[in-house]
Amino acid sequence: MNVICSTAGIVNPFRPVQGIMDMVNAGFQYISMELDMCCSSYELEHFGEPKEEEEEEREFLPISENPEEIKRFFDKMSAACRDRGLNIPVMFAPYLPRDTKRADMAERLVMIQEEAIRYCGSLNCGYMVIRPLPS
Repeated sequence: MNVICSTAGIVNPFRPVQGIMDMVNAGFQYISMELDMCCSSYELEHFGEPKEEEEEEREFLPISENPEEIKRFFDKMSAACRDRGLNIPVMFAPYLPRDTKRADMAERLVMIQEEAIRYCGSLNCGYMVIRPLPS
């Protein structure tokens, strides 16, 4: 049996080496990459709303506004996995919560998911989990 460990809450995509090493040292060979780490359901739910003035400067543009940033956001993490022999057989695409009130987000979410699929393919990852669009 192959056990796949989720990276959510373990690996910081900006400084991934320690989290990746923790998973290797724990004996894992397979991980899932949770792409919603860079584009949370909260970010999607509040897409287009005015930002608070005190919001800190970001190294990356929000994925909800710039889906093509997914690759750059996860490059360090995927490189750390490759360097330490961790396989990424599955990725999870960003999603909206089931109870969302944002009926206007379908097109935006499809754009983000298409970019997630491209990134998944670029890493030769075998599976991409995409949640259905909320109705």
